[in-house]
Amino acid sequence: MGAAGQVLRRGGDGGGGRSLRRRDALTAWLFILPTVVGFLVFVIGPIVGGLALGFMRYDLLTPPSFVGGENFVKMIEDQRILQIFGNTIYYVVGMIALDLVWALVLAVALNSFIPRFFKVFFRAVFFFPILVSGAVISIVWLYLFNMDLGIINWYLVKLGLDRVPWLISSDWVRNSVIIMTVWNGVGFNMLLLLAGLQNIPAELYEAGRIDGAGRWASFGRITLPMLTPVIFFILVKGAIGVFQLFDSPFVLTKGGPGDASRTVLMYIWEKGFQVLDFGYAAAIGLVLFLAILAVTAVQFATSDRWVFYR
Repeated sequence: MGAAGQVLRRGGDGGGGRSLRRRDALTAWLFILPTVVGFLVFVIGPIVGGLALGFMRYDLLTPPSFVGGENFVKMIEDQRILQIFGNTIYYVVGMIALDLVWALVLAVALNSFIPRFFKVFFRAVFFFPILVSGAVISIVWLYLFNMDLGIINWYLVKLGLDRVPWLISSDWVRNSVIIMTVWNGVGFNMLLLLAGLQNIPAELYEAGRIDGAGRWASFGRITLPMLTPVIFFILVKGAIGVFQLFDSPFVLTKGGPGDASRTVLMYIWEKGFQVLDFGYAAAIGLVLFLAILAVTAVQFATSDRWVFYR
């Protein structure tokens, strides 16, 4: 009877354990259900809807009608689309390159042996613009870039230089957007690189000094290779973000002069909410999504060649 009782108790405990596991699983699913529902409704739903809308003609006034690839043929015939995609690619290359170099310079400077007070102060100074709305930052720079009254041109004149038509010349306007956007966001990447610098073991630099490596050799052979995971993250995040650039050029230039500073996302907004050609706007959005996906895939595919993990 004693053995039989033990078997019965074990069987009872097993059944109770399974019941408890089922209750735990149900509780877990109930906790994550709002997130899953929100993801399906606000992420997957719009993606599927946008994909379907790209093959339709829809202007809010009439029911959507299926037109096949007409929107994509229209895109090929669009005389503005090449310049607008060219602007966006120019922003991607220019902003990421300038932001990465400037953030790295600041991170190395703040990681040097300067008083702690100044380190904290400059970290806060360079990070602060990220906390301010991009639209507000753009309005401030709108006045700074003013050709006649802007403080930047005022200093240029004081230095004996000519005024620069920052926002009214097609030769300068894209660079103006890049300058403002990099100034606005460099603080975040600076902190990422600073954290990466502080995680590099001091033993590596000591070994480099023993081998006779100077500062530049140590930077090229130790610092940069150890920072490549952070740099890779910055490149991926930056490319995805800049491809979707909207607020800075919209507030600064409205895409002008002409289409000289217009981005793809601004063009999607124009076609969708001004012209009410939602089908064409969705088709452009699909092409933009594929471009972002392709660039990200290339970055991941080539990362094994230059990203070093400890």
